[in-house]
Amino acid sequence: QRVDPGFNLDRLLVLRTQAPSPPYSSDEQLTELHRRLEQAVEAVPGVIGAATVNHVPGGGMVISPLASARLDTALSVTLRMASPDYIETMDIPILLEGRGLTEEDVSPWNGALLVNKRLADLLGRPLGERVAVYRQRPGPDFGEVLDGIVVGVVGDVLGSLAQSVAPYTVYAPDTQNPWQSATLVARTDAAVENPASLVRAAVQDVDPNLPVAGLWTMRSQLHRSLAQQRFAVQLMGAFAGAALFLAALGIYGVLAYLVRQRAREISLRIALGARQTDVVRLVMQGAMIILGVGALSGLVAAVALTRVMSSLLFGVSATDPTTFFAVTCVLILAGIVASYLPAKRAATLDPMQVLREE
Repeated sequence: QRVDPGFNLDRLLVLRTQAPSPPYSSDEQLTELHRRLEQAVEAVPGVIGAATVNHVPGGGMVISPLASARLDTALSVTLRMASPDYIETMDIPILLEGRGLTEEDVSPWNGALLVNKRLADLLGRPLGERVAVYRQRPGPDFGEVLDGIVVGVVGDVLGSLAQSVAPYTVYAPDTQNPWQSATLVARTDAAVENPASLVRAAVQDVDPNLPVAGLWTMRSQLHRSLAQQRFAVQLMGAFAGAALFLAALGIYGVLAYLVRQRAREISLRIALGARQTDVVRLVMQGAMIILGVGALSGLVAAVALTRVMSSLLFGVSATDPTTFFAVTCVLILAGIVASYLPAKRAATLDPMQVLREE
């Protein structure tokens, strides 16, 4: 959750709309609607920028094949159809190479496309190069080619926080592929209060019949993108907690049994003048041998088995020494706590009663 997504999350709102058809059936009608929405939201006090995109990070993606003279085969890329202000509104850094999209690139489209740094590194300084990417949207023109020219390179943006690397990404003007369901992003000022309700009201002023599918912050959007990983961690945590409890209970049961087996010996030691601390030390020494053998066996088994869990790990290797050390300390501490109770009980045995029973 602390990973840098590649853009500024602060005070960024996400609004999802679903334009009905009719009256919004053609590309021109959808484009006009999106521009009216952007202008209305930008007019809201405290909003410093607004833009439209087909999908925001953490909210899905469109995978399209990309062809280039520099590639032997087609490459699968994420295609984001966005308005010219999208990069600035999201605060995605524009690298030193090239520029961002402008209104002059859109009406009419002059073929301008943006690529992210990872894709630019693969293509090798692609400014001015011609590439072809497919629109990939449902409808009769599914697979129509967008033949464009790379005019700028922008920073890498993660598709979700669960990804370790950003996908290859191409940004094209949304006028070339306007969607019925579009996402509006709005950056607000820190001083504005309750910006979400103002943004929703502005959208409804444009068209009262336009359904708003949702309005939330970008931070919560990315948080939801980790739902599957979060559930897996919580489930594994619950099983791990149960396993730790059973292990501590097992250690306690074994040591309690061993103390009972040595009751005569312990009683004789007490009768001969052994102090309670001596009895506790005696029992704890035996416990530490058990814990040491168990910890060593567990470490060997863990090193062998953690490769199976490598796909569930993020930001840490399957053999991370810090994790192994911390977990071993936790288990040994649990064993010591579970061992102390039988040791304390052994120190309070009445030697006469035990010898009579023997």
